[in-house]
Amino acid sequence: MEVDAADFYRDPDPQVCQGDIIADVPHLYFSPPIRVLRPVIAAKHGQVLKPYGLDDPPEDGLRFQQGRPEDVAVNCLLARGILLTHGCEIDKDTKHRTIALVRPLTEIPPEAAQTIRNQQNLRFSYLPALPGVLEESYVDFRRLSCIAPELISAEKRLLSLTVTGLKQFLIKYFMYVTRAKLESLDAILGSRQDVAE
Repeated sequence: MEVDAADFYRDPDPQVCQGDIIADVPHLYFSPPIRVLRPVIAAKHGQVLKPYGLDDPPEDGLRFQQGRPEDVAVNCLLARGILLTHGCEIDKDTKHRTIALVRPLTEIPPEAAQTIRNQQNLRFSYLPALPGVLEESYVDFRRLSCIAPELISAEKRLLSLTVTGLKQFLIKYFMYVTRAKLESLDAILGSRQDVAE
């Protein structure tokens, strides 16, 4: 399936929008063991954060407590991302932005890359190349992160999806989350008459 990049991308708006593709955003991945970071005083370095495992509490007896935010050691990949947060949430919510990881298509075997180009894998959404701006890529829906809005800087926004590109992208995301097939969307949403009423 051939995708024309000119129909898929546009220059970013002055304000941050759903479908913006951004360089250098943090993508988090938690894997065991989870280690809580506690401030301690080190002889040479002053205050530092020292990791403690959940079953290995520090000397003061404090340990990870459910329902209370903690600083933890986590794997963080600084890479391109695409903003999933809807415009009305961007306007109303000053604390949270949801992003998905954008990966280069060159990093995977040719057969798998062709499957992604053909939009035949629900976990991924194809992004065509735009020379000089974005290499041929894909969105990995398995890698979503919630970050603070301050981590999305205006100057790091590379481009944004057009209305057509955003619709295709959101349909693919919907299919990934729900495993719904396109022909069954009417069954999920009801008939057009039901929606209009």
